[in-house]
Amino acid sequence: MKRKLYYIIILTAFIAFGVWYYANYSNIKSLHNENISNNGKDSIDKTQISSENIDSEYNEKININTANEAELSSIDGIGPKRAADIVEYRKTKGDFKNIEDIMNVSGIGEGTFNTIKNHITV
Repeated sequence: MKRKLYYIIILTAFIAFGVWYYANYSNIKSLHNENISNNGKDSIDKTQISSENIDSEYNEKININTANEAELSSIDGIGPKRAADIVEYRKTKGDFKNIEDIMNVSGIGEGTFNTIKNHITV
């Protein structure tokens, strides 16, 4: 009886994971397939996929004037190197006046900005 219950619990966990995975990642796959079927014509910008179609792992905006490297790295589109660049920029140039000023940091262009703009504040 215990073994049967164990198998039911494991099967339920696999089904729940499958439903969760499909709900979170099926839209990305369809966008990827659309891009492939167009042979690269009118290709989808990857920054649009991450910022518009993937649920954020956090709800609060991160203040780019006070966040440390670890907090900055938690933003989709900002890795450890870029986070260090942001902190270094703040040390040398001072606080950001608005979120658009983050594009003054080397390596952060319009694409990255469009990915992160809904997750940052000053």
